[in-house]
Amino acid sequence: MTLISLFKQTNPKNANLLIQGPDSFFNDYLVRNYLNQKSFSELDQVIVDCLEDGLDELMATLTESSLFSNQKVVVVKNPFFLMAKVPQKFKKQVEKLTKIIEHLSDLEDVVVFVANYEKIDPKVFAIKNQRIKTSPLPSQEVVVTNFSLPHTNQESVYSFNSFSLSFPEKELLSSTNLKIYSGKATLLTGENGSGKTSLFKALSKVITYQGELLFKDKEVKNWRRRPYLSKVGQIFQNPDDQFLNVTVKEELDFSLKYNQNPSLNESKLQSILTKLNLENMDEQVIYSLSGGQKKKLQILVMLMAYPDVLLLDEPFSGLDQKSVSEVIFLLKNYFLDANHSLIVISHQLDQIQNLCDYHLVLKGQQLFYAK
Repeated sequence: MTLISLFKQTNPKNANLLIQGPDSFFNDYLVRNYLNQKSFSELDQVIVDCLEDGLDELMATLTESSLFSNQKVVVVKNPFFLMAKVPQKFKKQVEKLTKIIEHLSDLEDVVVFVANYEKIDPKVFAIKNQRIKTSPLPSQEVVVTNFSLPHTNQESVYSFNSFSLSFPEKELLSSTNLKIYSGKATLLTGENGSGKTSLFKALSKVITYQGELLFKDKEVKNWRRRPYLSKVGQIFQNPDDQFLNVTVKEELDFSLKYNQNPSLNESKLQSILTKLNLENMDEQVIYSLSGGQKKKLQILVMLMAYPDVLLLDEPFSGLDQKSVSEVIFLLKNYFLDANHSLIVISHQLDQIQNLCDYHLVLKGQQLFYAK
């Protein structure tokens, strides 16, 4: 495992990183450890998965003008273009991307490449004329989890029957038969690119699937989109994709107007805002908030929407440990009950057992429960 800093010695403010090695869970730990630095605490965080989002999306994110967005941290997952052999169909995109990477030090954003590969092609990274600084690895923290296995006689919210997910170029999930249980919080883990986000997209009626997927005993394909999405909500990785208004007050007023959560009235909301350190921010423009502030506001807004199922994709990204504890408290006390369920994608396992009842693993195209 090597942690390489790509900044030139002449520009020490450039903190771009390449993290490379086959251990994806340890790599994710290194990313979190690096981004927990105080200097990054106020920056927005954007995650681009090259396999799922594509190289055009990565190039658009890297070249986005600072006139239209705050300075941000861009975490690049599955950068397959770093491999020595890249399919010919990506040749033109890789050439364009290489030119962008050659001038990374000119960008205001911080870019962290996470390459879960044994070897990469250094020529692609155009680092020949740059001084490379290798940093010693921090000691690896092993987080031990011990989840219960579900009892099969419980009421289910989702049932997978011969369910599978595949694209023309890749099979993500082979035929699967299992249930996700009502009133429980279920953690979903797997290596980068294993298909976790794609599974969420299938649960959100964004992509098609093969086989049968039942939501409350009715095939998801047979649900009309609007009624279904009123019952199945999602907290996106990028909070900016979730907000509908300009200021914090406007967003909260809108959510209160359509509030479905009986536990969250206006007076209770004020005490929660104080607990989350979001008080006295009524007139602040949402997009000027820090990444952590936006994440907490995003979760609070979705709690007021109160869908039957809430899909959370990296909900603790950008949050310190205290804020993670506060968010877990909110989810357990203002959302989870016999009729409301959580499915959580998270690499931050430090406190996850305080929230989740069961642990689903997506590995080797198989989906299964684990302790």
